[in-house]
Amino acid sequence: MNCRLYQKEFDSYPDGRHSSLTKDRIESHLRECRDCREFYRIQMLAEKLISEEKQLKVNPFLSTRVMQEIENQEVLTQKWIPGILKPALVVLSVAGAIFLGVLMGSIPAVNRGIRPVPLELSLINDARLESVDMLATD
Repeated sequence: MNCRLYQKEFDSYPDGRHSSLTKDRIESHLRECRDCREFYRIQMLAEKLISEEKQLKVNPFLSTRVMQEIENQEVLTQKWIPGILKPALVVLSVAGAIFLGVLMGSIPAVNRGIRPVPLELSLINDARLESVDMLATD
């Protein structure tokens, strides 16, 4: 027999469903073949793990406690955000807008091609040049 055939027989080997001749052949092959011995060891560990896991008892109240804790966290979050965080965000937004307005208003105007008014033009008396009577229509 080759290793593949022996490995197929490993499932029923621990149960004793084989004849004594087949059992002796499997045991001698396990002593000689390192790969099959490692395969068999891993298979036995997996079966042991599965059988131990089947024996675990489930706590029936675990899911109830977990769900209650999740609901408690949601209630705390819902109370905290509208109660404290929302007004704080509004106040911070208004304060930020006022600060930016003051900052932008205090920045000196950049010269955009506007020349200052010459002194001579500021000294002209417009009232003497034009009469208000000219603007009145009859």
